[in-house]
Amino acid sequence: MTDLITLSGLCETPVSEPLEVLHTLYECPLYVWSASAHGRTWLYVEYRDGRGASRYACFRFAQADEVMTFIEQLLPTESLAGIDPEATRERPIAASARRARA
Repeated sequence: MTDLITLSGLCETPVSEPLEVLHTLYECPLYVWSASAHGRTWLYVEYRDGRGASRYACFRFAQADEVMTFIEQLLPTESLAGIDPEATRERPIAASARRARA
């Protein structure tokens, strides 16, 4: 199931259901979702920093089918600014989101 987020009419397609992806270098879960607008698709990656706060990385793609290739082949080894793998493992984003929805 997906939620349609209009963002003032900018979003053309529903926002994807969030996924949890294991980062193989940092050995921690990442929380990812995508959205499309104006002929582009964006992938958002959420993780924790050293203070335990949420941090985000955003990647832009010209073709929607490039997103899954990136998630499967490149994201698991991508360098992420400010990531704290221990904080991300101890307080995974997906678990926080599930608690917030409950």
